[in-house]
Amino acid sequence: MEKERKRIRTFTKAEIKKAAQTDIINFINSHGKGTLRGGGRYPKYYINGHGSLVIDRKHNYFYHNGQHKGDNVIRLLTDYEGYSFPQAVALLLGEELEQHTPYIETEEDLEFTYSYIKDETTTQAANYLIQVRGIDQEIVSYLVENDYLIQDKRYKNAVLNWKKFGLPEEEIIGATSIVTKKSISDSPSKYIAKNSEKHYGFNITLGQPKAVYFFEASIDLLSYWSLNKDLNDCRLICLEGLKDKTIIKTIQETYQKFGMLPSEGIYYGVDNDPAGHHFFDSCDKNYNFRKEAGKEELITNQSLIPYNNQIQKEIYDQVRQAATTHGVDKNLLLTIQKIENNLTMTNKISNGWKAYGFFADSPNEHVKAQEIQLDESLEKVCQAIKEKQVTIDTISDLYQQNDLTLLEEKLLKDRASELYMMYDQENIDVVYGVSKDWNDYLKEQRSEGLITEKQPLNSNVLSTDRIRSSIPESFTYYLQDSKTNDVVRTTLINKYQADPMIVDALIKKRLIREDDNQRIVYLWKDGENVSGGQVTGTIEDKSYGRSKIEQKILDASRPGYGFNVTLGTPDEIYFFQSPEDLLSYWTLHKNTIDHSILFALSDDSPRSMINLLNEKLEQGVSFKQVNICINKDKAGLALIDEITKLEAFDRKERTLTTDKGKQIPIKSVRPILGINWQDEVQLKKERVKELSRFQGGPTVQQQVEKQLSISR
Repeated sequence: MEKERKRIRTFTKAEIKKAAQTDIINFINSHGKGTLRGGGRYPKYYINGHGSLVIDRKHNYFYHNGQHKGDNVIRLLTDYEGYSFPQAVALLLGEELEQHTPYIETEEDLEFTYSYIKDETTTQAANYLIQVRGIDQEIVSYLVENDYLIQDKRYKNAVLNWKKFGLPEEEIIGATSIVTKKSISDSPSKYIAKNSEKHYGFNITLGQPKAVYFFEASIDLLSYWSLNKDLNDCRLICLEGLKDKTIIKTIQETYQKFGMLPSEGIYYGVDNDPAGHHFFDSCDKNYNFRKEAGKEELITNQSLIPYNNQIQKEIYDQVRQAATTHGVDKNLLLTIQKIENNLTMTNKISNGWKAYGFFADSPNEHVKAQEIQLDESLEKVCQAIKEKQVTIDTISDLYQQNDLTLLEEKLLKDRASELYMMYDQENIDVVYGVSKDWNDYLKEQRSEGLITEKQPLNSNVLSTDRIRSSIPESFTYYLQDSKTNDVVRTTLINKYQADPMIVDALIKKRLIREDDNQRIVYLWKDGENVSGGQVTGTIEDKSYGRSKIEQKILDASRPGYGFNVTLGTPDEIYFFQSPEDLLSYWTLHKNTIDHSILFALSDDSPRSMINLLNEKLEQGVSFKQVNICINKDKAGLALIDEITKLEAFDRKERTLTTDKGKQIPIKSVRPILGINWQDEVQLKKERVKELSRFQGGPTVQQQVEKQLSISR
């Protein structure tokens, strides 16, 4: 067998610097092999029997006391985590890990070993995909049920398993770990498992694959599927970047396994950036597969790049000005720049036909990305257009020095004609910031009211014995109840300052229970049904000197829902950060609060709040006010900050605006005396008691209570 010499992936200084800036704590929490202990600025990291490494969070450094040395996160990976330098940099940049060892000859690739430990639940992973990324709930359920998606027990990341041929019953040959909680924005959002199958990626096969859809990232794949739930008879393939070898391998594998070629089309849903456009054009030029073996008719390569008609306003204005100044066709200018650099301010080429020289540089992939001087580029191309009398039909005359082939000229002219027609018909969207991928598009559609869950998955996708997920799967209460509720009742009254009458009423209605581990169980009422639940421990865990109380969402609970109580015929709604906050606030206002919904969010996502409001509006509830009852902590302030970013939020009027133009006042409510609502109840009781002791009389006490009461 002939041995193959491996090629080393080289990195620029800028890439190495960026990798070194990855937050060490974020890496350890997402991918580390050791154990992190302690908090504050100097936590300790224990790995491979080396003793403790001290992490300096401020300077993003580690220090090994025993060896008197320290360095950045790259050195941590190479010295202690077992990676080579190229592997370490690739991992920190979020790239696929390959076994690149300088000039080592090998006869076969190293075998993939599945290293993730499957958690008992997928709650955090599913919530991230649904609430943060907007992925359809039924699709997420399908992924979980068919073992395409698990939750990593250690880091709570969403792990997407690469199934051979994209079929549920096949073996796992790789995996993508998606970070569900990042500490800094520049850290990688995903990691490719070590020794994953080369030229492969996360993929799904639906029916008989008569078409193939390629995407750069798995989130884009799932986003497009969420928007097109009727997809069938196709393969959805994640390229895990822009890797043309994955395309060849997919077509070959599909033919070998299923005995068919994607005769109904090959679709490229890559990103709307220079790299994405360049990739599609190159593939369209280089890969032309036959519809049937032995026949000449070719499969059509089709672009599914989103936001292709968007133009950044700053660029659009400069192009219009240049067209007016030089007397050149504005639409021709737009077409040329779109082809060269995708109407951006960078010199990176966005086509595969060597059309460059005015806005973009050579197609060499190692060309350093730099910002262009747009006014100079426009002046240069305007002069060339006038000198050569270029029209849309003779656009290739601008690039004679680049030695375009006849095929490249044809592809260039075809694309130029399409773009020119789009601009001439003003089928454009001038924006301040151009969007990029299918997840951007899905989230945008969600923000405008799209509910993908209303459309069921194609029935051919589902197994014959599976309940359709478009009808919410029933939550099953699986905990063993305690014989009494004494511990829970005492904890809620004494620790969380809840009113005994309120606690007793909820226990009687079975919405609050005690399980056999003496934990508080809150069941989530959803109309006439119960759609989920959560538990709060009554015993503090003081391991490592830090007090911690167990909190958990029950399996199969409705994502984004929570513990709630409806009082009377509601015309107001109150949102809380926890069931305990809800009970404490209700205790404070038990004599005044009425005709309201009290709702404890199970996550900190404004999307969950908006989804619930929309659900109630559809049921005919008319709200005169929305109240956000937060604590004086970072989580509370972050929730308010995210709400103010909503498109529906009117900063001036402090309202939420519905699609029909109705404005619902929204108000944030914070404790006055305490940090949280439990503190507020306790401190208010103490204040009233203290004032009554000095001043006496029930009238004085009533006045104090009125003075200290919190306005609704």
